Amino acid sequence: MAIDLQDQLAVKTPVLSKFDKRRTLIYSLMLTGQALSLVSHQIFIPASKTPDTMLSLENAMLIDLVIVLSLTGVNMVFLHHFIKKRIYFWTMLLLVGLSVALNFTSTLLKLDQLNFGTFRLVFGLATFFNITVLSFSFYCAVRDIFGERVKILQALLGAANIYLLIGSIFAFFYVSLNIIMPGTIVPNEEVSSLYHTCMMNSSYILGGIDIPANTYPQSIRNCMVFESLFAHLFAVFIVGRLLGKQS
Repeated sequence: MAIDLQDQLAVKTPVLSKFDKRRTLIYSLMLTGQALSLVSHQIFIPASKTPDTMLSLENAMLIDLVIVLSLTGVNMVFLHHFIKKRIYFWTMLLLVGLSVALNFTSTLLKLDQLNFGTFRLVFGLATFFNITVLSFSFYCAVRDIFGERVKILQALLGAANIYLLIGSIFAFFYVSLNIIMPGTIVPNEEVSSLYHTCMMNSSYILGGIDIPANTYPQSIRNCMVFESLFAHLFAVFIVGRLLGKQS
């Protein structure tokens, strides 16, 4: 009888993987990183450009760099736990490494001032790599929170991460549009602030706030409408998913 009882408990008790045990922690760290990135782009960097500020633009950019690298590291930990086929994970890690290397090379050599054509190529490749990795992370996170073994708290944390991740993906998409069509978002002389400008605009759209001085071409504004629709549609799916888990 004791053996039969132990067998029944063994069958009913699911075996938790490492990711199942760490899911809440990983999603919490990712959400914290994305929230800090949002604060950096919406508060720190704009504040550093105001007169008589105590925070210089260089320090604000350094803070943002630390946040981005930390968030990238947590994202790779998430992918490492989620992806079963190691070849996919190593591919994503390679793309992240190439993106970081290209961005540092472009910044150190000041390619935007030295050779704008080369800068477009280098920055465009880095942006493409970033979009690929973030889109793959989006796919993995959506699959995870719609799984059967995810608890309500974990689903909420994952949904919040995905919602902010939508803004990051579209921000890089706007960056790529400006690379393809130079000057559509920022003038060529201010291309070093392109990523920051796109992140701010994308955050405005996610928050349902009109972008200040929106003089962008119709094609850019249409993409912003698409981002807004995509984010609202995702919110509808999440509400339906949470209601389904409770029923």
